[in-house]
Amino acid sequence: MSDLSQIPGITPTKLTGTFYRFHKARYFHPYRNRFFKNFIDTRGNFEAQARFAPAHSQCGYYFAKTEAIASAEALFYGGCREWNAVLEATPAKVLSKLRLQSDERVFLGVTMDVDGVVDFTDSQTVDRFLRHGTIKWKGQPYEFHVQYLARLLSEDRGGNELTDILGTDAKALGYSGVIFPSVRALMYAGPSQRNVVIRQSLEHIV
Repeated sequence: MSDLSQIPGITPTKLTGTFYRFHKARYFHPYRNRFFKNFIDTRGNFEAQARFAPAHSQCGYYFAKTEAIASAEALFYGGCREWNAVLEATPAKVLSKLRLQSDERVFLGVTMDVDGVVDFTDSQTVDRFLRHGTIKWKGQPYEFHVQYLARLLSEDRGGNELTDILGTDAKALGYSGVIFPSVRALMYAGPSQRNVVIRQSLEHIV
């Protein structure tokens, strides 16, 4: 049975606001009474490997806190390696670029309230999941907060084994989602291509 209290010392977060994503046009339901269908789990989504949502385990739908972060994610997965492009990208420019690749998308801004979210930008939360979740980590606490974040960062598509485990644990415990920085935004912020940068401030990269 799911129980958020099984990992002690964590207060679930409530997300409130408008969040953004580029959604495949062919699967988009624009009408109010069918809008929920945009986020119904599908076989393809279930079989896909995603960060915190491993293949054949659970589905993941990803939203960005800002239009710029959503654009960075879409540009990366659209094959863009022009690292300065994200600085001047707008949703309209991203849609145009994807359209040239025969990738028709719509840009969504969804206002929502989501209860029971776990915040993996918080080092204490990560530490408690490592110690009390599936991994049962017994190591000494890290000196710096960013050392916990660094373990979860992976430039590979779909994250790594650690994000798989933490995402599966969060789902099993009944959390409705996770908060985590955009790895693609971190990549674009690097001094050179494909160089992930870790910042102390996470305000503009989630």
